[in-house]
Amino acid sequence: ALLCGLFASDTATAAARGKAAAKNQAQAKEVLDNCRTGLVLVEGKGGVASGFIADIKGRKVLVTNAHVLADIRNVRFKLLDNTPVKVGTAMVAVGHDILTLAVIEGGTVIPTATSVTTEVTFDDAVVVPGNAGGAGIVRPFRGPIIGIGPERLEVSAMIEPGSSGSPIIH
Repeated sequence: ALLCGLFASDTATAAARGKAAAKNQAQAKEVLDNCRTGLVLVEGKGGVASGFIADIKGRKVLVTNAHVLADIRNVRFKLLDNTPVKVGTAMVAVGHDILTLAVIEGGTVIPTATSVTTEVTFDDAVVVPGNAGGAGIVRPFRGPIIGIGPERLEVSAMIEPGSSGSPIIH
């Protein structure tokens, strides 16, 4: 998993907060630079969203939320440089809002965690890079991990319309 910096605490001085903010900004930029060829913009009639490319059990797949493709027709997937991502067979996770599509061509894999319970802790910083507002521009939203479950994370990073399907990068 990629690492982001922690936010300054409320007891930090203004100078320390300023330094921490600059460090967080630099780390968010590093995360986006490292992941940019694995971030996917999802577009089509009826909506826009986000996705990312991952390796799941040895398969290169595009991951997004199932509700994303339920509402979008004539869907297109493209990278930040406008290169199309060609996809094949889709699979939906039963009981979860996750959908994967086999990647035939395009993009590179973003490393994924194998266990949320052992690889993260409360207050770890994360970046959620998504197609915020559906503008076709990936914006990084930062925040800490505020909840951990056996299969899920809860983060305080803002998620805007168009960001559904974004990765949470640690």
